[in-house]
Amino acid sequence: MRRWTSVSQFFTGQDLRPIHGVVGLAVLMTIVWPLYVFAAVFLLGWVALIIWLSLGPDRASGLISGYWEKFAARSPESAEQLRICADKVALCIEAALDWLPGQWADRLALPDFSQPVGVEANYADASDPFARLKQEHHRS
Repeated sequence: MRRWTSVSQFFTGQDLRPIHGVVGLAVLMTIVWPLYVFAAVFLLGWVALIIWLSLGPDRASGLISGYWEKFAARSPESAEQLRICADKVALCIEAALDWLPGQWADRLALPDFSQPVGVEANYADASDPFARLKQEHHRS
């Protein structure tokens, strides 16, 4: 009985968050039922693909950007770390695409995560881009 009280004291004395329980459960499930974990990941991929195809790329991107804005407002440091990590992954994928034939690699477009979202130009406030291009054409 003393062992269980020390274990419970160990866990209650730590600063555990719900994510620790989720990670622990995922590790336990991977050890006990490895095929179920792979099947769940496979199923989640199919569900994400079905949602993407059902909503369409514009609506799905709008939903994702809405969630991203809420996340960035709630935790800007975590959002910046995630953006940097996504930029590193995109650069690794681009390096792998360099090995593909030119026609294949040209058809794939990866997002640019090198700049934070607020840094790029705000196109909503800009005037008509075609008018701006026409003015630049007439200047030259």
